[in-house]
Amino acid sequence: MPTSLQPVRDLIDAGTDAVVWASPALRACQTANIVCRALGIEGYEKHPVLAGTDPAAMYGEVKGDPHALVVLVGHTPSVDKISQAACGTRLPFKPGAVCMLDLEGRPATPENLRHFAQGPQVDRWETALALEHAIREAGKATCCSYHDFVDDPSDPEIVHDLRVSIRTLRSLIVFAEPWLKEKRAKKAQDHLRELVRLTSRLREFDVLSDTIAGLEPAAEELTAACKQCRAEEAEHVLDGLASRRSQKTIGDAQKYTQHIVWRDGFGEQGIDPAEVAGRYRKLCEKFAKHYNKLDLTDEEHTHAVRKEAKLLRYVSHSLPGLLGDEAEATEVQMHAVQDRLGELCDARANVEIADSFPAERLSEQSAADLARLRVRQLTCIDQLLADMTDQAARTAEADSAAEADQAVRAAGATQAVHAGDANQTSRTSDAADVRTPDQPASVNIMA
Repeated sequence: MPTSLQPVRDLIDAGTDAVVWASPALRACQTANIVCRALGIEGYEKHPVLAGTDPAAMYGEVKGDPHALVVLVGHTPSVDKISQAACGTRLPFKPGAVCMLDLEGRPATPENLRHFAQGPQVDRWETALALEHAIREAGKATCCSYHDFVDDPSDPEIVHDLRVSIRTLRSLIVFAEPWLKEKRAKKAQDHLRELVRLTSRLREFDVLSDTIAGLEPAAEELTAACKQCRAEEAEHVLDGLASRRSQKTIGDAQKYTQHIVWRDGFGEQGIDPAEVAGRYRKLCEKFAKHYNKLDLTDEEHTHAVRKEAKLLRYVSHSLPGLLGDEAEATEVQMHAVQDRLGELCDARANVEIADSFPAERLSEQSAADLARLRVRQLTCIDQLLADMTDQAARTAEADSAAEADQAVRAAGATQAVHAGDANQTSRTSDAADVRTPDQPASVNIMA
């Protein structure tokens, strides 16, 4: 039982006749159930007056109750007003605060306040609830995108939305790993990874179709061949999603997001906001380290760094209230990195599809167009690598110049401090002579 309720429980244990009233508001009723269990009282009464703002009406109704002890479970501003009407001062109620007032007919004076305990720190619970809400909403979005795809697998935007929703959900689960039950979180991640992989080839055909559409002169036969391959891949994805394994995967993922299971302690005590900020900072530092050492010629490393950028982008977008002002800027930055590396990854994927495209689907003209596309994509890859390498070199040069400038400034500041110390030493004895007897040597202001 909360210690803040102990004085109330002592009165009840001593035989005081008690009743619990609650505002009709949902959260007040939920709290009333907790209070009833803590005090050993069977149920509570709903009183709409506790949702109002008229202290006289509230005060009068409470005074008219025959019970010796009336426990009110309400919310601001009603609890503020009735406490002020009873003791003449407005108490600083926060969520979970408890006060006990004596209403024996005396005027409103502070002596009527017999007990007041401030509510607990709720920021840890609010942090856990914010994470839980984000995961739950991402789960709902994934479910909606899944049904949209099943209804219309021919729309490339729907495919893209489905993949983004799955990646967003998975990113949030990865981010919350330190506080989630390990086995269940890993299982959910594995399930979501399977769904992303199932749709990967379909997304690659959509990207290839966009690239073909940009060819001049137009490649109509190649467009038709790609469209046919894309339709067959969409059927393959639908068959895969309809399988018993995929249906169980989707069902398990949906259940997981609607019933989050935290590691021992975090469900009851919540999550320290500082831990969340620290987790975010470490992921940002990890990305920066990998990005700065990125070898663009290494396809696997490039793909892995791009996935890290996606994770930070989706987490930043989903948890702005928890991650502070830097989240918005990080989201924009990661979006830019994702798009830039995406150009390179998409061009490489186009080359791979061109190399493995079914020859029997190609006419002489479409084969020639595909070869033309392949050459253009290889040229695009070379140009992107050159541009990114040049940009990285310029950035490194600018960073080195900034570090050198900072070192010069620091050296100058150090010399100034040393000179100032020498001058201060010479003035110290003079200052001591003019200090008045009651002048403090130092003043500390504690806030």
